[in-house]
Amino acid sequence: MTRSRYRWLRGNDGQTLVIFALALAGLLAMVALIIDGGNAFAQQRRTQNGADAAAEAGAVELARRLVGLPGTEADWDGRVLAAVNATATANGLTVVGTPEYTDVDGAVLGPVGTGIIPLGTQGVRAAGSRQFSTYIAGVIGLSQLTASANATAVTGYVDEVGLGGLIPLTFPVILTQCETGGGSNRLVNPLGNEGWPTGPENLVALPLCSNGPGNVGWIDWDPPAGGASDVAASILEPDNGTVTTPKWYFVAETGAITSLDDEMDTWEGKDILLPIFHVQADNPATPEDESLVGTCDTAPTGSQTLLGDCPAGHNGGSGQNQWYFLVTFAKFHLEHSYIQGNHQVECNDPLSLAIPATSGTGNQINNCLIGYFKEPVIAKNASVGSGTAYSNLSPLAIQLIK
Repeated sequence: MTRSRYRWLRGNDGQTLVIFALALAGLLAMVALIIDGGNAFAQQRRTQNGADAAAEAGAVELARRLVGLPGTEADWDGRVLAAVNATATANGLTVVGTPEYTDVDGAVLGPVGTGIIPLGTQGVRAAGSRQFSTYIAGVIGLSQLTASANATAVTGYVDEVGLGGLIPLTFPVILTQCETGGGSNRLVNPLGNEGWPTGPENLVALPLCSNGPGNVGWIDWDPPAGGASDVAASILEPDNGTVTTPKWYFVAETGAITSLDDEMDTWEGKDILLPIFHVQADNPATPEDESLVGTCDTAPTGSQTLLGDCPAGHNGGSGQNQWYFLVTFAKFHLEHSYIQGNHQVECNDPLSLAIPATSGTGNQINNCLIGYFKEPVIAKNASVGSGTAYSNLSPLAIQLIK
């Protein structure tokens, strides 16, 4: 009897161990679910944040390209790829597959890194992953887990606005002075890639130069009739039709008109909109010449909405009756208008302006508009019509959409 009882007790002990082992495994699984599941959720969020940042970094480069900063299409494609990869690495991600260009709705247009940016590109799609170790789940064979995520960021959108005092006068926004002999503007950005300064503490003089590629142009919205008198009427009572960007427009006059001082004076102390045309300055640090002026001495072909619609050999035209590739509008607060000549002192005062007086390599400015940019001048799709007193142009945006 005693031996049988002993054997029964020993058998019961074995069952208890089995039950305990099963309970312990279940307990560990529950703990792993809580601890490693929480860690997996946090890692997934970090991965998504990293993918978001990588896509946005690529979109930022596209926005910089839209501003008109120097660089070929291949240069910008390389910058987009480098920005995506660098940002992914900084966030501890491994890039999955090849980043892709998208349109504004996120539809894929083609891969990044081929040297080509597809027509209609406004966004970047990037995917990334990270591996991470578990804390407890290793006891059940799950020592490593992977979190993956993708994101799409786009830049630019269409603004439909009314006329905000659209002055029929177009500028290349990176000019600072007129060339020796009254030729073209120096295509120099005063703050490098940062653009022009903004705000009332940063007064600038926008020079009105004479003939030469990339010059200021007075726009006769209804050529060939009218000439200077037609431009004067458009200043007093803006009568342009709907002006959209980007697009080629015929410019019938140049910055040499000096009979519009009284008309421009009516806008002193007010905000005006100035059409801005494309220029790309040469980078002196590179041996090749990347400079490109968005003027054309013959009618552009096709839709007239692409810089390449100017036939080969006709870019960089100067003088009257040129086509200008408008890319955006600048909101400018006009303090003073000096366009009647002999205003070297007012237009070249280094004490009151954000740019120094010219010396050596160019002419002193003797005609100019003095004021300040209300906001950064950024290339954008926009439409400006007539009929209202003032307008608001929203700046270029970068937005995550997926």
